[in-house]
Amino acid sequence: MLHTKIICTIGPASDSAEMLEMMADAGMNVVRLNFSHGTHDSHREIVKKVRTLNLKNREFPVSILLDTKGPEIRTGDQHLKLITGSKIQVVSDPDLRDEKHLFVDYPYLTEQLGQGNHLLLDSGLVKLEVLEKSGNSLKCRVLDGGMITPKRHVNLPGISVKLPGITISDRKDLKFALEEDVDAVALSFIRNRETVLEVRQMFRE
Repeated sequence: MLHTKIICTIGPASDSAEMLEMMADAGMNVVRLNFSHGTHDSHREIVKKVRTLNLKNREFPVSILLDTKGPEIRTGDQHLKLITGSKIQVVSDPDLRDEKHLFVDYPYLTEQLGQGNHLLLDSGLVKLEVLEKSGNSLKCRVLDGGMITPKRHVNLPGISVKLPGITISDRKDLKFALEEDVDAVALSFIRNRETVLEVRQMFRE
C-alpha cells in the first residue's frame, strides 16, 4: 500500500460529480479547495459532491483540504510588458499607473526595500532588482522580463513583510472550514508560530 497521498486541486475543469468520481477511482486521496479562487458557495458545492461520493462505500474515502489565500502582495490592474535590461519605477501610489510605473499594493515598499533588493513577480517569472529609491518610488532593473497581467503575486525575498498572519478573508474561510467540517487546512504564507497558535485557538472556540 502506498503511504504517499495524492492531493488534487479542484477547479472548473474538475468540479463535476462525474469527474470527481473518476479522479477518486484513479487514486485521488485528497481534494484541495484553493481559496485564492472561487466563492464559499462554489466550494460548498464541491464539499457536498465529495461527501456524496464518500457515501458510495468507498474503501478509501476522499478527504477535503482547505487552502487559505493568506496575506499577499499583488500588482494592480495593469498590463505591462517588462523587457529584460530595461528600467521600471515600482510604486505603491495607486494613482501612478502607466507604462513607466508598476503599482504594487504594499505601502512599505520604499521603507523596507533599497538598493540590491529584489522583487519577484508572478511566482518568480519576472525578476526586478532595486537600483535606488526616491521618495515613494523604487527604480528597478528588469533582470528577467515578461508580461505582467493584473493582480500578479509579488514576493520580496529576504524581507520580513508587514502583513497580518491571518487576514479578515482568511478568518471567514477558516470559519467555513469549521462549518463544513473539512479534514484539514493549509495555511498560506505563514511566518511564525504565533499565527499557528492563533488558528488553533480559533478552532477551539
